[in-house]
Amino acid sequence: MKLLKYLGILFLMLILLVLILNFIAPSESRVERTQIIKAPNEVVHNNVKTLKAQNAWSPWVQRDPTIKHTYTGNDGEVGSSYTWEGDPKTSGKGSMTLKSSTPERTEVELHFIEPFEANPQAYIIQKPQDDKTTEVTWGFYQKNSFPSNIFMMFMNMDKAIGGDYEMGLANLKKLCEKQAEVPNFRGYNIKKIDLPQRAYATIRSKEKMDKIGAFFQKNMPILAAEVQKQNAMGKGFPSGIYYSWDEAKGETDMAVAMPASKEVQGKNITMANFPPQKVYMTEHVGAYEKSAEAYYAMDDFFKANKLSQVGPVVEDYVVSFPEEQDTTKWVTRIYFTAEPEK
Repeated sequence: MKLLKYLGILFLMLILLVLILNFIAPSESRVERTQIIKAPNEVVHNNVKTLKAQNAWSPWVQRDPTIKHTYTGNDGEVGSSYTWEGDPKTSGKGSMTLKSSTPERTEVELHFIEPFEANPQAYIIQKPQDDKTTEVTWGFYQKNSFPSNIFMMFMNMDKAIGGDYEMGLANLKKLCEKQAEVPNFRGYNIKKIDLPQRAYATIRSKEKMDKIGAFFQKNMPILAAEVQKQNAMGKGFPSGIYYSWDEAKGETDMAVAMPASKEVQGKNITMANFPPQKVYMTEHVGAYEKSAEAYYAMDDFFKANKLSQVGPVVEDYVVSFPEEQDTTKWVTRIYFTAEPEK
């Protein structure tokens, strides 16, 4: 009887201890770090507003080369998400969903599945200090319900993952500050790059501007088939070459083009050769119909730097139809050539 009595008292004491611990245990865990980044708020936001952009500087992605991501929805839109699976000791398995994204604050919801179950919330706060500097705070929080709140009393989350947040912000700082060195016009980064010698097989014509799309649809498949038939496919992307652009007449002298490793012969096919040269390049992401803003940006850049455009303008269709149906994912690179510096 005494043994049962002692066991009963011990059991009651354990219950009391659990109740006390539950009362004093933290109801929430939070870890955050702050970094000053010498880059405009817009540049920073471009690197945090989508899930793919965040993975470019994520310390966990860099640490685990085996990690695989599967994306769902239009990245950057609220509700878009991805699942991940990687090294069980490093990344585990889980998912992330974009809850909100503004130039001031971006929030995501995490769901860890392995090696443990958890549903924390993560956030990135941007506070512009001036036109060229942004304060960025990256953090996470989660509610601790019983009995996980008692477990959290014996685990220092700040010590456990604070270093990861510091590393991630350091990666973001390096990325943004490098991008900030590149001139930005109308939201477009413009770089001066070296292009190697290039050769294109082309079908060239003068076309009314409202017929450009039809010209591409008709002639690009014909040209691509002929280049493949002659085993002359070169390195690069399908392209467009614009030799002149006459707004007054609504007319352009243009060509559809395919990179060619050797001369291609055929009806209406001519070769266009470009020597190694320095060019100015910008990249448009999205529907081609909206790429005019990229041209306006390039014009602004040339005026600001007192440059004169010479020679044809070349477009590379890096991601486009029919390989990608979603126009928001299309990528067009645009190249301008300036008069040589004196």
